[in-house]
Amino acid sequence: MDIQKLAAFTSLAETLSYSKTAEERFTTQGNITKQIQALERELGLRLFNRSSRKISLTTAGKNLLLGAQTIVAQWELLQEQALELQRENRHRLVIQTIPTINKYHALKLLNAFSRQYPEIDWRLQEMENPQIGQLDNLSEEVIYFARLFDLNQKAFDYRLVEPDRLMVLLPRDHPRAKDKGVHLEQLKEESFLLLGSETGSRQPIIDLCRKAGFIPRDNYGGSRIDMILELVTSHMGISLLMEKTVVNQLSPELVLRPITPGLESYLCFLRTKGSHSVASNCFWNSLK
Repeated sequence: MDIQKLAAFTSLAETLSYSKTAEERFTTQGNITKQIQALERELGLRLFNRSSRKISLTTAGKNLLLGAQTIVAQWELLQEQALELQRENRHRLVIQTIPTINKYHALKLLNAFSRQYPEIDWRLQEMENPQIGQLDNLSEEVIYFARLFDLNQKAFDYRLVEPDRLMVLLPRDHPRAKDKGVHLEQLKEESFLLLGSETGSRQPIIDLCRKAGFIPRDNYGGSRIDMILELVTSHMGISLLMEKTVVNQLSPELVLRPITPGLESYLCFLRTKGSHSVASNCFWNSLK
C-alpha cells in the first residue's frame, strides 16, 4: 500500500476539502481525487460520501481513520529518524597533509575512499610537516598525512602508506654521478641546497651529516623542490632529498644516487588514540 494514499486520506478526513488537502500536500485536487479513489479500490470500501457538495466520512472511513493516522504518523517519525541518521553519518572529514601528497600512494587511497563512501564530505588542507611534530597538538577530529622518521611513537595511531629514502641529487656530469652509491663523507666539501626546516626533513639530514663528520654548507633553505632542481642543474650545488619527492621530476641533466649511511622516512596517515567520528573511522578502516 502506498503511504501517500493513506496520507491523502487522513488529510482529507481532517479538512473535508479537496482544495485545502491539495494545498497542504503541495499537489492538485485531481491528484488527491485519484489517490482516494485508488485507496478505495485497494481496500474495497467507500471511505467518503460524495452525494452533496460537502463530503463526509462513511462509517468504514471513520472506522479506518485512526489506524491510518497511526501508520502515517509512524512513517513521518521514521522519515525524521532517517534524516537525523543521515546528518550524523555525513560528517565532514578533514585531512591535513604535507603539500607533496600527490607524489605518493596516499592520493590513490583517498580516491578509493571517496568512491567507497560518497556520502562523506572530505577536504584536504595543506600543512608543513613540523606542525604534527608536537603530538600534543593533534586534533581528535582530523587525520594527518605526514612524513615520520621514527615509528616508535606511542602517542598516536598510524597507518604506513609507504617508506622513502634519502638520496643525493647531482648534475649528470658530477664526478660522483657515475657511482652506484655515494658515501656522505665524500660530499663534505660540496655546497648543499637543502629544504628548509618547515618541511621537517632538514634536521634529520643535518644530524646525519654531523655523524659523517661535517656540517653541510647550505645555500638554500626554502621549500620549493623545483627551485632546488634548477639550482642543481645550473651546477650551483647538490642536494639531499627524499627519493619519492623528486624522482618523477628529474631532467636528463640530473641523477639520483643512494647515500651511505642511509636515512629512511615513512609516509603515514596519523590520528590520535581514542574515540573518533564516523567519517574518521570509515577512512581509517579503508586503509587496512
